[in-house]
Order: sequence, then C-alpha cells, then structure tokens
Amino acid sequence: MAVRPRRGRYNYSWARRAVWCGLLIAVCASPLAVAAAPTPAPPTGQSTIDLGDFDPALVPFVAALLQTGGVTAPGQLRAILTDHRGVTLRFVGVTLFLPQGKVEQATTSPLVATLLERMVTVPLVSDSSATYAQLAEAIRLNRTTGTKQRVINADGSVGILPPQELPAPMPPSPFDPVVKAANPATDPLRRRAFDTLRVGTPLADPVWIRTKSGPQLVQPFTQRVLVWDPKTKAIRGTDFGDAAIGGKLLSDGPLGPTMAAIVLRLMDAPASAHVSLTFGTVRGTTTVSWGGLSVSPTASVMKLAILATYEDAVQHAGFPRTTETERLAELMIVNSDNAAANRLIDLLGKGRINDYIRRLGLTRTYLGAHFEIGVRGDDGDNVSAPRESARILSVLINGEASNNPARVRDLLARSQAPGSVRAALPHAGMLYEKRGWYNGVENDVLRVQLPSNTSVTLAIFQPDVRDSNRAYTLFSDLTTLGVRAMNEGKVK
Repeated sequence: MAVRPRRGRYNYSWARRAVWCGLLIAVCASPLAVAAAPTPAPPTGQSTIDLGDFDPALVPFVAALLQTGGVTAPGQLRAILTDHRGVTLRFVGVTLFLPQGKVEQATTSPLVATLLERMVTVPLVSDSSATYAQLAEAIRLNRTTGTKQRVINADGSVGILPPQELPAPMPPSPFDPVVKAANPATDPLRRRAFDTLRVGTPLADPVWIRTKSGPQLVQPFTQRVLVWDPKTKAIRGTDFGDAAIGGKLLSDGPLGPTMAAIVLRLMDAPASAHVSLTFGTVRGTTTVSWGGLSVSPTASVMKLAILATYEDAVQHAGFPRTTETERLAELMIVNSDNAAANRLIDLLGKGRINDYIRRLGLTRTYLGAHFEIGVRGDDGDNVSAPRESARILSVLINGEASNNPARVRDLLARSQAPGSVRAALPHAGMLYEKRGWYNGVENDVLRVQLPSNTSVTLAIFQPDVRDSNRAYTLFSDLTTLGVRAMNEGKVK
C-alpha cells in the first residue's frame, strides 16, 4: 500500500510546510446556529451558552462594508452582538441587523426616528453642542410654522438662520449626490454591502446647526443622518452607531467588542481556516465558532481521541495500564511520535477508538488511518471539526475519560511542537495543547487555564497552509484575544 502523507511527526523542517488558511465565519445566536457538537450538562448552577457557528459569508461581508468609502462608510467595527433574532453589527457610523445571522438579509436598523422621538441628548456631531433632542425640536417647529431655515444655536436654543448666513446660491437638495448615487460594485457581496449602507428616505426637512466652522445643514434620513458644509460643499455622516448606544437603543453585551476583534483578525486569514472558541467561567461556558463544524484533516490532533479512548478503556473496559502503554501515551502526546500513536491504535483497535468517538456524540470525527504509513484496514483520512476536537480536549482535561486526569493534564502541559502558543505566550497561564501538522496542514487545539477558575479553549484547523509562520501567528493572536477578554472581564 502506498505510504500516506505525514500526519504530525515532530519535525523542525518548517520549510516543508505550506500555506495557511483563513476561515469560514459568521455569527448567530443559539436558535440561529446549525447543530453543534454536543456538550455535557454543566454542573448545577452553571450555564452553557452557544452563540452558534457564524455564517461563512460574514467575514468577507464585513470586509466589503469596511472597504466602502465616502459618506456611507460605516467607520470602525465596534461590536458584534447576538440574540435569539439574529446578529447586530455595530459600527461607528451605522448599525446593521442580520436576521437569523444571514448576510443576504442584512438591513440598516431604522433607529433615527427613535432617537428623535425619545429626544435623546446625544450630540449630533463632534464640533457642535447640538443634540438629537434639539434637532427633534427644530423639526417640530418647522412643521408647525412652515419655515425651512431653522438653526440650532450654540446655547441649544432653536431660531431662524438669518438670510445673510445662507449660502448663495443655495442648492435645492445638497444631499442628492448621496441619495441618488449608483452602486459601483460588480461583486455581489460588495453590491450588497453598498446597498445596505444607503441612507434611506428623508424623515423631515433639513435643519441648520451652528458649528465651530460656521452653520451646517443636517438632514435626518430613515437610516442615517447626513451633514452638509456649505463652505466645502462636502457631505459627511454622523457617528450614528455610537449615538444609538448613547441613546440606549441597543444593548451592548460585554463580549461584543471581542467578537468584533476576532472577526477583524480573521479578515486577514484565508477563508479555509476554521475556529472554535469557548470561554469558561465559574458561571458556565460560552462557545462560538467560525466554520467550527467544517470537517478537515486532523494531522496529530487525532492523537487526542486515541489518548481519550485509551484512558476510557483503562477505566471502564479493563484495558491494562502498563509501563509500555504509559510510555507510548507520553511519546504520542509530548513528542507527537507517530510510531507510538500507531502502536496504541493497534493495541486499542480502530473500531474501539471510533466507537468511543461516537459515544461522545461526535459525528464529524473519524480515525481512518495510521500515521505516516499505510496499514491494512485503513479506510480514509483522519478528520474532525474544531468544535469536536475542542470537545475531546475538554473530556481529557476535565477528567471525564480517565481515572488519572492529573497524568493526562501533565502530558498535555508538556506537549511540544513548532508554532506552539506556549512559545508566543509564555506567561498566559497553564497551557494544555496538542498541535497537528504535515505538509499544508497546521492545526492547534489548546486550553489556557487562567486564575479564578476561568479558561479559554481554542481549536483552529488550517487545512491549506502555504506560510507556516502566518499560521502560527493566527494561533497566538486568537489566543491572545481570548485571554485578554477574560482578563478584562469581557466574559461574564
């Protein structure tokens, strides 16, 4: 039988590995998510929150939104929030809602009218003290007296702009260039992003405001608020997304900024990288993933399933724990030794290992072959999904499979591999990790155990790698974001 590709041998020949991949991504709340790998019931008093597997189109959609320039540019991505209805993307200048987390249904939240109706005291623009409440009052006076030249003065009072301060000639509708702008994009995703960021229809006649540089014209639309400067003839949008938060029109969950930071980081990764992330606190766990149910080659990450099966067989099936089997387990995990892993596969039997995987409720994980060599009975590649590999790691660390969990944790704490997060984050906390790699594949499954019984569990599969160093950077960057969120109290 032909020799199979290398599956995770500890190998410092980094030049033999190639490109890394990016990731499928998107956001949804629990009812919106596709079926996730089952997780055990949490201890009494704890909760399991699953934010689901993000729509794979979300990352490129966010990229397309951020690349939209001009007046309708959304500004910085502040937060990504989820609930039972869908996903909210909160930018500085706009807030978008994705029903059921679907990019193709994205809409700009019509919050301008609500800000005006509630007489919100949030400032309209940074260079004026005028607020949405004062704008609403000026609009009310316009409607009752019929003038279109109301001005909000520096002291907040509403008056009529003197004729000598009006620009000459005054265009009939200075906002038409934005309202009537044609969509320049040819790519469907970019066309969708451009159309989503349109301003909508006028809610009221425009109102002048006094700013440090002179009077400027404010026009509230259903989806945005625009400002026209008669001196420069420039049109700009207000920081409406931030205003919606200031006006308490949107909730702002603590995890939102971290979710946004992860999406922005994933924009720099190829679309084939798949990620699962779990935050653990004394209250329970919160899990989210980007392509977390996508099946990929595991490389040596499959050795976690072999170790878990070995520990379970010792505890429940009378399988002997001997000096030899312990030595094989150590070599397999600490040194990622393929020969040791193959010997344990032969001792346990492929069938027993795959049966144990099924008993855990995992349907996307399968041991199909020995490592590095072909053996009679091999019937496919070794595959898994990030969510499922993270589940196997948790089984091992939590002691669900073993009557000697301290020994198991010791092995995972000493696991060696190039590109380990251990090298990039030496002071992050206790690190349990299993790397897997061969030509073109770079995977990592790890848990960082932090003080106060908190943790971050991360699984990253990159099945199409051309630059190993970039792949290693993704491991450390995402781990850093997760650890920072825990340390800053962004996960409750």
